[in-house]
Amino acid sequence: MFNLTHIYAISWGNWWNSMLSFISQVSPLIQLLSTLAILAYVVLTWRIARGTMKSATVSEKMLSEMESSRVQQTSADIVVYFDIDPVRWVINFIVRNIGRSIARQVKLEIDPPLRSSIKRDFTSASWATKGIGSLHPDGQFSTMLDFVREYFHNDELPRRYFVKASYINGANGERVESTYDLDLGPYENVLALKETGMTDLVRQLRDITGHLRSLSQSMQSLAKKVK
Repeated sequence: MFNLTHIYAISWGNWWNSMLSFISQVSPLIQLLSTLAILAYVVLTWRIARGTMKSATVSEKMLSEMESSRVQQTSADIVVYFDIDPVRWVINFIVRNIGRSIARQVKLEIDPPLRSSIKRDFTSASWATKGIGSLHPDGQFSTMLDFVREYFHNDELPRRYFVKASYINGANGERVESTYDLDLGPYENVLALKETGMTDLVRQLRDITGHLRSLSQSMQSLAKKVK
């Protein structure tokens, strides 16, 4: 009862002063809480913005990969290589488009320059100086380098060439560059095996011919005795 009586006895002015004192005491706390709330809002906003940026980056990357994949599937693709014609037994230098789009302005840089035992001047050829105008999908340019036997029997001729091919990709209009290491060494080994095989074949044919000759002579001798 004493406490209730004491409370009711406080005048309006004392109560207001008490409220002001209380507000002044908790004001720093309120400011701190407000600051923390603002900071939390900023952090949350930053995280949301960062997440949005990541999503946009991922989407952009996916679109870029899809576009790159589409271009690759429809791009021109130039390859350069040597090939041996098993009928004519010659070495051919071939530039081929194995892609799905046209390749334009195909230019080649060959180091060392192509050389041949038949003294062909490849460096002044139009395809070497001006390039190849265009190659359609599965289209190719081919020129004879040399006869296999003559080339590999000449130790002064290179066994390895490095070719840098550049061309404009018909799928996107960009210029593409590729480098090729053309090693003729494996073909030389094939030639050695072929020559060895031919030598054995010739020897066997000579043996067969000798046996047939002996057989023929024996048959003639037997025929004379029968008479």
